[in-house]
Amino acid sequence: MFFGFEGARTMFHINSISGVDIRAYSASPLEAEILLVPGTYLTVQGILPVAAGVTMIQMDETRVKGLVDFARDQ
Repeated sequence: MFFGFEGARTMFHINSISGVDIRAYSASPLEAEILLVPGTYLTVQGILPVAAGVTMIQMDETRVKGLVDFARDQ
């Protein structure tokens, strides 16, 4: 398991607008993996200790005026 069971670990929770689901191409198809475009702007909403040695960083994708918008209807 890539996340491990001990030591300091960080989990990212990202609310994405333009991310693309790559689960079908992943080595871990049971995980919800999303590919973000390079240069995606993220705003940190919170940093939470969720368990011993585990920190979760919550972020929202931020639209930036003037950049190409890759968002699609779901």
